[in-house]
Amino acid sequence: MTKKKTSKRTSFRVYLSGSMANRVAEQVQAEREFAVKLFAKHDIYAADPGAAEKKLWGKSKNAKISIKTPPRIMRAFIKQDVWMIRHCDAILVMTGDHPSDGTWWEMGYAKQINIPIIMIAPKRVAGEIIGWSNFLVDDLVPDLSSAIRVIKRKYVKEKMLHEKTFKYSIKNAKTQVGKSVRDKNKKAQKRAQKVAAKKVIKEATEKTVPKKEEIKGSINKT
Repeated sequence: MTKKKTSKRTSFRVYLSGSMANRVAEQVQAEREFAVKLFAKHDIYAADPGAAEKKLWGKSKNAKISIKTPPRIMRAFIKQDVWMIRHCDAILVMTGDHPSDGTWWEMGYAKQINIPIIMIAPKRVAGEIIGWSNFLVDDLVPDLSSAIRVIKRKYVKEKMLHEKTFKYSIKNAKTQVGKSVRDKNKKAQKRAQKVAAKKVIKEATEKTVPKKEEIKGSINKT
């Protein structure tokens, strides 16, 4: 029997961005769950902010996601999403032909911190829609499978290369730190040895060399 090869999942993380408000909750959830599962098959983590937000979505059939999220909850969502973007390696805009208010801001933040943006936008790819995003995103693709191929070919390989260099640098730094600590310990030991030697010499000198009083006493006796 031949052993089945098990693929090792990379540490690459993709943030799932895209329009959710005013869309049917079931469709949005299905769309995102499918993306998470497909990324997992390719050993990539997909971070979906909707996974936490879906608790507030309507459960009835054809229920739409509200565009009037309470301010306190919206602030919490924004804070959570910004944190997630900052801890991901790329952002995937799933509804590039019709981005939402939040999607624009997420893209802007990703651009600001140099995280690559991959946009799924079949109409833009076909030339039916032409705008800023056509030229400012890093990669424009027609579907999810194409997005995954681009991410694996360009960004996963790039991260693996950088991680290899980074690990080597850290290993080298640890070696240098260890060497520095050893050098400091050696210097400390030498200083301690010198102090101890001086003490021994001093004590030996005091024992062998007669004091002035002892010399005067011996002279008086003679």
